[in-house]
Amino acid sequence: MAIEIFHGNQNKDYPELFLEVYEAVISWVQHDISNREQTLSELLENVRFPLMTQDYLVQKVEEEQMIKTSSRCKDFLIEAMKFHLLKTEQKAIFKTPRTLPRTPLGLPKVLLVIGGQAPKAIRSVECYDFKEERWFQLAEMPSRRCRCGVAVVNGLVHAVGGFNGSLRVRTVDVYDPVKDIWTACPSMEARRSKDDTSKSGSDNEYIKFHTRDESDQTLEILTIKQYGGVSNPLLTCGGGDE
Repeated sequence: MAIEIFHGNQNKDYPELFLEVYEAVISWVQHDISNREQTLSELLENVRFPLMTQDYLVQKVEEEQMIKTSSRCKDFLIEAMKFHLLKTEQKAIFKTPRTLPRTPLGLPKVLLVIGGQAPKAIRSVECYDFKEERWFQLAEMPSRRCRCGVAVVNGLVHAVGGFNGSLRVRTVDVYDPVKDIWTACPSMEARRSKDDTSKSGSDNEYIKFHTRDESDQTLEILTIKQYGGVSNPLLTCGGGDE
């Protein structure tokens, strides 16, 4: 089972953060305007103006005197207003540093290949680093499995169910990429493989693995409480239970 992990795409989820960043920059410059105004355009170059609302751009940004007197800053405003005039499908291909998702340093985009058959079920886990363009080995799973469901919750990778070469399994193993270790979660009630596994959290994003076996239509939910008691249910649906 292979899964891509993408870190740091917060643009669509928290648009109010861009307003706070902009206002923080303006406040900082105004505190010592004679010495700091010259840095304004350099700072605002990193603010996601196109992802702000049109009302805020017109009522707040356009009316800021320091923006009016800086040709470079006015370019950022024009870019943002142009973005809002585009159709939805055009916005998807409008690429500037102020519309691209943020990716925090130290959290690269990687691909994990978890378990599989070679020709029997294996414990092996490999990682492909897109930046370095190379594969490397990670800690092996505690048990053999292939055809498992996979989901990422709170930065931890969950391998759910699967087939161990003899029978379908109900176990759930969790991988911590920081410590490079696997630990066990509470097992499911039913044995499952080729199951749909989804993450459900406050951001309403899901990672789905489509069922190819219609012998089981049941649903199980595992609630994971971490990081200050925040609950993120992990759902697993269907799969073969023979």
